[in-house]
Amino acid sequence: MFIYNARAINRDVRTLIIEDNVGIRTGLELTLQMDGHEATSTDCCEHALALLESRDFDLILLDLNTRGISAFEFMKRLNAVFSEDARPKVIVISGSEQIEFEAKRIGALNWLRKPFELQHLYQIIKPATNCA
Repeated sequence: MFIYNARAINRDVRTLIIEDNVGIRTGLELTLQMDGHEATSTDCCEHALALLESRDFDLILLDLNTRGISAFEFMKRLNAVFSEDARPKVIVISGSEQIEFEAKRIGALNWLRKPFELQHLYQIIKPATNCA
C-alpha cells in the first residue's frame, strides 16, 4: 500500500513525521527512507519538539490530531524557536474536511487529507523540498 518507487522526492531530505496512527507513521517513514529521505517519526508533538532541539529537519509531516499538545501549540513553539528562513517546512496531515482551513490557521505550507495516495504525497512534498 505505501510503496511508490517514483524517486520523485529530493534525496537526503531530513523529514520528521508526527503521526499517532502507527500504521500510517511506519508506512510513511519506511517509504520516505526507501526514497532517500532521512526520515524520523514520533507519535506526539512533545517528543517532536525534543527531537528538534537535537537534530535539524528540513520537512515536518504533522498530523493535526496527535496526542499531547495540539498541532496549533506545536506550530506556535516551532515559530518561537526558529526564524522563518531556518524553520522546517510543515505539511499538515488530517482526515478532517476542514484541513485546508486548519493548515492555513496554524501556518503550514500545505496539507494532505487522509486517506491519500502516495503519488499525491510526493506532489505535495516535492515543492517543499525544492526538487526540480
